[in-house]
Amino acid sequence: MSPLSPSGLDASTSPSRSPGLREREQLLRRYAGDLPFSDEAIARTATAIDGVTGSFAKELVQRAVLADTITDEPVSDAHLTHVLDEIVQSRQQLTRRMLGARETADVNGSGVLKA
Repeated sequence: MSPLSPSGLDASTSPSRSPGLREREQLLRRYAGDLPFSDEAIARTATAIDGVTGSFAKELVQRAVLADTITDEPVSDAHLTHVLDEIVQSRQQLTRRMLGARETADVNGSGVLKA
């Protein structure tokens, strides 16, 4: 199985070995630098991103910082969690579309995918 990345580029250019849990935690801490993410948030995120490339961890932290800029709030664990949820949801929607599901609107106007 190929490593996953937000851009999909890594799947075609990276070796098939993705970082282990400890390595993912180290990557997240390195990319976070002095950002105030808690140890719990780093551990939870590292567990959730199993099977991804190192660049995924970098992009995740970068997007969390951008989310902080958009919300005009100091960067926090909530930003990291929110961005992770968005990326995972986006990847799941893409997978469903690639498998032939079609999108229809629900009562609230958000996309619901049906086979």
